[in-house]
Amino acid sequence: MTATPVYDATRRASPATRRLHVERGTVLVDPGPFQASHAGCGAIVPSGDGHPLYCRHIPTWAGLRWYPYPAPGSVWLAFTCDTHVDQVEAARPLLDRDRAELQRRRDHPRQVQPLATGAAGRRLVERAVRYYTPPAAGP
Repeated sequence: MTATPVYDATRRASPATRRLHVERGTVLVDPGPFQASHAGCGAIVPSGDGHPLYCRHIPTWAGLRWYPYPAPGSVWLAFTCDTHVDQVEAARPLLDRDRAELQRRRDHPRQVQPLATGAAGRRLVERAVRYYTPPAAGP
């Protein structure tokens, strides 16, 4: 079964919503402005003069970011601060290897590549969301 990207206009999907997308075999996509390859928090925020800027907060979370275009789509390792953690899938606190990746991105910004593309990327996001989404509370 091929997963079809689903767009979530709310930009703040709850774990229950994310679980629903996984159960349906779809990938949740956040259309908010974000640069997954950035060597810091990838969220793009408005500045005082109206020009977009990268968030300047220190990243404390790592997660995945799915981009459906250009086809066949790609999934990237992304980093966010506490404020923008809702803009990545399967968010988890930073590990030592994430800090090393952030430093590598600062040293070699043009060498950042997606983790996977196409169907393999969608499956990677689905597995990560399943793993990092807490189980539903019982009745």
